Amino acid sequence: MVYNRYIKIVFVLVILVSCGCASTLKGIAGRPSARPAEEETHERVFTDRRLSDDYDGIIILHPQCDFDSLNLPDEELRPYFEGKGCFFTEAFSRDISDALKEYGLFEDVYIEDDIDLVEPGQLILRTSVTNPVIQSVGGGWFSGEEKWRLSFVLDGTITDATTGRLLAKFRYTPVVTLHKGMIKPAISRGGKMLAQAIAGFLRRIY
Repeated sequence: MVYNRYIKIVFVLVILVSCGCASTLKGIAGRPSARPAEEETHERVFTDRRLSDDYDGIIILHPQCDFDSLNLPDEELRPYFEGKGCFFTEAFSRDISDALKEYGLFEDVYIEDDIDLVEPGQLILRTSVTNPVIQSVGGGWFSGEEKWRLSFVLDGTITDATTGRLLAKFRYTPVVTLHKGMIKPAISRGGKMLAQAIAGFLRRIY
């Protein structure tokens, strides 16, 4: 009887251990992935070579910028976010070009609406604006202190002009404060700061 009782105890222990292992394995398998979400702001490089090793020219395309669906809290903002009034067109492209020349990057810098003709040794810089939001942050004691907060996502890619190979990409998520009566200077400063960030990124990998 003692022997039979011993067999029963061992059998119960084996069952308990088996169940415990099964539960543990199930818990590990059912655990959600711990991979972090994509960073809001990032810079990625997909080549081991310096850009200056293979490229001496860059074509800056005017950014894709559609603010038609943007909900404007004040009519005063409308001229700055419709059509060519958007600072992410000619002004922004010129700011990038000026920043690149300031750093002494590339022998040739072109600004284009679209790609027509490319040559070996050239890069293409494309940018686009998504998720633009303008929110009122209220005013102060005077109506002139009324201001808004503009936020958006700026994505960009740097590719080989002839092969289309992706060499680098970036994403910036800036916030620009717009003061009533001083909208244009604020937009201009925001564009120049972004242009400097892009040129700084290119400078680090050039």
